[in-house]
Amino acid sequence: MNDITLINKRLQEDNLSRYQLAKMTGIAAPDIYNCLNGNRPLYPGWRKKIFDVLGLTEEVEHGTDK
Repeated sequence: MNDITLINKRLQEDNLSRYQLAKMTGIAAPDIYNCLNGNRPLYPGWRKKIFDVLGLTEEVEHGTDK
């Protein structure tokens, strides 16, 4: 599962909006929208902030977290 799919899935599971994610991470809402729509790259620093806020880990992304 790619990063964007994983993030969108977690947002849906946690009933969070992209705007709420932006507020929680400090990343501008238009940047969040563009990244999650595939119109802008998900920069490593942003990815780390988003993963930290959502409680995601590298293991989840690679399917080793049960």
